[in-house]
Amino acid sequence: MAQNSKKKSGSKNGQKMGGIGGIIAVIAIVLYFLFSQNSPADTPAQTNSVPGQNASAAAPADVAGQSELPVAAPSETMQMHVIDVGQGSSSLFVSNGKTIMIDAGENGTGKTIINYLNKLGIGSVDLFIGTHPHSDHIGGMDEVMRQIDFKQIIMPTMPKSIVPTTNTYLDVLELIQEQGKSITAANVGDTYDIGAMHLEVLGPVSTYNEINNMSVVSMITFGARRVLVTGDAEKAAERAVIGLNIDLKADIYIAGHHGSSTASTQELLDKVKPSYVAISCGLDNKYGHPHKETIQKLEAMKIPYYRTDLNGNIEFIISDYSIQVELEKK
Repeated sequence: MAQNSKKKSGSKNGQKMGGIGGIIAVIAIVLYFLFSQNSPADTPAQTNSVPGQNASAAAPADVAGQSELPVAAPSETMQMHVIDVGQGSSSLFVSNGKTIMIDAGENGTGKTIINYLNKLGIGSVDLFIGTHPHSDHIGGMDEVMRQIDFKQIIMPTMPKSIVPTTNTYLDVLELIQEQGKSITAANVGDTYDIGAMHLEVLGPVSTYNEINNMSVVSMITFGARRVLVTGDAEKAAERAVIGLNIDLKADIYIAGHHGSSTASTQELLDKVKPSYVAISCGLDNKYGHPHKETIQKLEAMKIPYYRTDLNGNIEFIISDYSIQVELEKK
């Protein structure tokens, strides 16, 4: 979403930091993170590779034969949760006690995510990705971080011309600094092994002057299964990922930009060929998400899709042999 709306209590919604003191504070904190972001080489969980090199959706035996990828035991599963955070996005991947979370919803939804994690008995997140600094993707991040330990944080490096100065973004940067943590820059080709889960960064491929297109694009591989998450990447960013000329086939795709017509191009869908699509959006949201153009494409391709506005929390139980779908609301 292109909005940077709500702010925590005590500040005006979407208001930029006011006054010279506020501007200086914003600049100081943003510059601190611009120049102190870890290079991925500093993070032990990561191995560097050519994008897509080891991300095959082949049969289980073929995947297991790729020594660079973690191998899931035949009895292991990965639980993928698309959490209902209203008009926002937050997804969680869990396998054998290891966790990856992508985005943390809008301001005010942090408690929803914390409660969800508590019910699953999760007290820490091994790898967190904030796809891009819009409030509907990182608004709940600081609230969650005060209760749940984020062991590693990945975010895109924003061009200076579009670095946000919103209170939402500043709150996140301030808390990361306060907790003595750092941000690992998202670079195409970087890979992270979290238990049996393998995450590869596929975008942003280029530098854009629009925040949505700076979204981190991730492919999560678990055994023979793959999941594609594109944040709010729109047509230009999708074309760039396609231009990498790598295998984008995935079993599950979280529809880009909440099912907007500005994302999920036919070209991308033809490359991904998902078996299932999840759409994270709010009931009767003012943007009309998901747009009818996106739904028409999915229905024409006969792809089953699920929506948080209608189905609530969505869970996929994934193994090499099956994918089960559990819906909060049928």
